[in-house]
Amino acid sequence: MILEEAELAGFLYGKVSSHFGKAGSSLQAPQSLPLISAVELQKIVTLL
Repeated sequence: MILEEAELAGFLYGKVSSHFGKAGSSLQAPQSLPLISAVELQKIVTLL
């Protein structure tokens, strides 16, 4: 995974976490990044 993509994913996780509160706070970006596909990231982007 490219560094910029990892940073973007971490940023999106932060946005999702703050947006959804407790539900999002359970997401830990570094541990979860490998589990996220580009398609899932795109879905997150469209939600924001």
